[in-house]
Amino acid sequence: MYTKLALPVTTGPDCAMSGYAISGSSVDSVDESFQLRRKRCLGIRISRGLSMNELTTNTWTSDWMWSLPLVLATVLLHTVSLGLINGHVTRILSNVGKYRVPQLVSVLVMGVTVLAITVLHGIEATIWGLAFRMVGAMPDTRLAVLYSLSAMTAYGHANVYLHPQWQFMGALEALNGLILFGLTTAFLFTVMQHVWPHVKRR
Repeated sequence: MYTKLALPVTTGPDCAMSGYAISGSSVDSVDESFQLRRKRCLGIRISRGLSMNELTTNTWTSDWMWSLPLVLATVLLHTVSLGLINGHVTRILSNVGKYRVPQLVSVLVMGVTVLAITVLHGIEATIWGLAFRMVGAMPDTRLAVLYSLSAMTAYGHANVYLHPQWQFMGALEALNGLILFGLTTAFLFTVMQHVWPHVKRR
């Protein structure tokens, strides 16, 4: 004697299947329709898995294609800008003895240098933000720049998120930020070494 049992499967509404079991026994007997449905649902699950893998691969490829040029462009911009700032700092410090209060001039040089580099980081974050806006990862430019600055500085508390398709690009921007801030730290240390002797002078 057979008793019909419902066997739900969590592969979606199209994959609800039923079978038959022998009463009083642990051995299940499945009819042909159950087998056909099972194969169809298995095919759906496999196709969905392939689609997700293809989507992930395509998404990460797009992220890399957009991110690598941005990393290169911002690092080059940062390097050239630091070189220009260094030229001005060196020229001012070489003539600092001509000023009436060389200590004050040296401190102002350091302050202006930090301010210029802060603006530079803001420009680089804006470049990434505009890229996020171009690919459609953000609904407007203001939020795109806010997210970009948050990612580059590793702030992470802005309640703004990229479209899931471009989240890997956001992680690559954070990596770019680490490189840029590393360059900035090394540069400021060098400037401080030049400024400090003038500050200590009386």
